[in-house]
Amino acid sequence: MLLFPFFGRMWIRLVGMTLWLSALLILGYIIPRHNTSALLLLYSSAFLAWWWLSNTKIDLLNILAIGILARIVILPATPLWSDDFYRFIWDGVIVWEGGNPWKLTPAEWLSAHPQFSGSAYYKHLNSQHYLSVYPPVMQVMFALSAPFGGITAKVMVLKFPLLIAEVFSLGLLYKYAKIDKSLVKAFSLYALHPLIIIEGVGNIHHEVMLIPFLLMTFYTNRSRFSVFFVAVAAAIKLTPVIWIPLVIFRSRKILQAIFTAAVVVSIGLLPIVYSGALSEFASALHMFSTEFSFISLFALPSPYGWPIALLIIAALSLWAHPRTVLLIGLVYLVLSPTLHPWYLLPIIALNLKNGYGAVWLWSYTIVFSYIHYATIPYASPWWLKWCIHMPVVLYFLYENMPFNFKNRRIELPLNIFER
Repeated sequence: MLLFPFFGRMWIRLVGMTLWLSALLILGYIIPRHNTSALLLLYSSAFLAWWWLSNTKIDLLNILAIGILARIVILPATPLWSDDFYRFIWDGVIVWEGGNPWKLTPAEWLSAHPQFSGSAYYKHLNSQHYLSVYPPVMQVMFALSAPFGGITAKVMVLKFPLLIAEVFSLGLLYKYAKIDKSLVKAFSLYALHPLIIIEGVGNIHHEVMLIPFLLMTFYTNRSRFSVFFVAVAAAIKLTPVIWIPLVIFRSRKILQAIFTAAVVVSIGLLPIVYSGALSEFASALHMFSTEFSFISLFALPSPYGWPIALLIIAALSLWAHPRTVLLIGLVYLVLSPTLHPWYLLPIIALNLKNGYGAVWLWSYTIVFSYIHYATIPYASPWWLKWCIHMPVVLYFLYENMPFNFKNRRIELPLNIFER
């Protein structure tokens, strides 16, 4: 009689794990983004299974193994939810052949180099007339795929650094969970989250490359290294620069922190300066941040949007509160004119302790943005933005009502507040 409940629970866990992994594999290998009915049904299944599994007692080592395995099995899959990887391959071939990926648009490059070996990928590019916005560190990763023939081999090479970053993130969270029992559930929430797996390794979005450095910045007790880690993240992809002022303001040696951040980011961007493409790169970033829009919640009008957003972020950086790190990221996303699902990945990592339930809800509703791709030409119905964001806003407000807030015990897990 004692064995029956044990095997019963084991059976239920096995069913939940099978549902979760099956949904991930079908989404990763079969369902394209324009098949929104199947996409939303399967993602909903994976999301519900993830939530149930995260609230089920499973050994940490098993979660670590399952999380790594899920990322490995999706490694050979050609991305079906994004065609950005074709631009990665294009830029990588240019770098491999000694060219400058920031100087010319793909259309201009092909016109100047009609025998270009990567010309077969031109028709797949969604940015044929736009300059590259990818920093040098990412360009090096793109170039590593150039010598390999066949799309599957190139995709796997592009994914491999992301897999390494994810394994490192999982290892860090496993270590933190062994030390801090309040992070045990957080480990499951990250390791098994379908959005992290599908949009990260699955669809080659480099936001997951930032996560281990953000974890080392905000989840460790080595405050003197925090500015270095966040600056490295910013050198990989510029977004983490929004957290640099916060880390500097909380540093014991502010001038040293400023110097460290400036040196690390400058080294990361040095190839752009050295190649004489700084003005083109800056122009591309400006165009991307002002002229593009996708499912934004509250984008401020250009040209005042980004200065206002930066002022708000700077003001938040002076606020010594355990959720300041998370709030800075949320403000950035809320005010950004472009909000793709993978933009949430670093926020999910920063939401693991003392976070908001609204972020978990957002990690579900944001996938509805793929309805935009259901028709040709692509178009978003008027109600889509409200469907994605309104439940999140309402739940966020509910969470922060006085009758909820005063009863919640918020700890200080972030090393930058330890002086």
